[in-house]
Amino acid sequence: DKSAFGAEMGDVAALLRSCGPRSLVFVDEIGRGTSPRDGTSLAGAILEGMAEGGMSGMFATHLHGVLGLPFSSSAEERLRTKRMAIRDGENGNPEWTYRLEDGVCTNSLALLTAAKFGLPESILRRAEELSERWDASVVDDDCPDEETAGVNPSDGDSGVHTIQHAVTILEETVGTSSSSVRIPPSYMSPPSLEGASCVYILRIGDEGKIKPKYYVGETDSLSRRLARHRAGGEGWSSATAVAVRVESKSHARNVESLVIRRMAKCGFRLVSVADGVSVRRSPERI
Repeated sequence: DKSAFGAEMGDVAALLRSCGPRSLVFVDEIGRGTSPRDGTSLAGAILEGMAEGGMSGMFATHLHGVLGLPFSSSAEERLRTKRMAIRDGENGNPEWTYRLEDGVCTNSLALLTAAKFGLPESILRRAEELSERWDASVVDDDCPDEETAGVNPSDGDSGVHTIQHAVTILEETVGTSSSSVRIPPSYMSPPSLEGASCVYILRIGDEGKIKPKYYVGETDSLSRRLARHRAGGEGWSSATAVAVRVESKSHARNVESLVIRRMAKCGFRLVSVADGVSVRRSPERI
């Protein structure tokens, strides 16, 4: 008798024995039947093996740790990241388009899906609380230290969750000696960023708040996006923004996803899907 995981591994073993450069392969949610660490490691090794074997196809996973694994150079050359595009639906809720776009999905919108299918509100609220605890507990080498980030106590944040730490993560992710532009509350974005693809971070809350929230987004119209955010009421209206110009919209989407992932691992308190999804997933991105 085989467990579900054992049966899955048997299928993968057959796939790796039988498939090659002329094969079209679809792998869905490999590694679900074991620990996240082992599942991620196995999924990464299987994906790398498929790429090195010249196979074509799709590899779908919710194991986001796969994104940070050091794949071989031959595998990296063949791998492409895609995600499902979503758009605003009725009442500002997102709708799945069932169309692929360039980018990395690090938010499966699981809580929204659970709500759609009738999970009690009390369970959903508790899940979101536990999600924040999970983010705060997963801190690793993706987080810049205080010396690298140039922490300034006057920033009004606490611990390692300062706006300057967030800026360091953003600039390191963009690379190529990128330099960010800081936009204080009530200020408009500079003309140099208008009409250009940008990735931005908002610090939401008053300067003296012990642990403010952060929001990461991308846009081709920064002034319009900031105006929409600042119309969001308390906290949003006094948000400080930091933006970096990037070469293209597809690059902006990739950077956005990677920055969200790094900030979550470092324990930043990112806004919930309910707080930001109607702005972040606007139709202009589809």
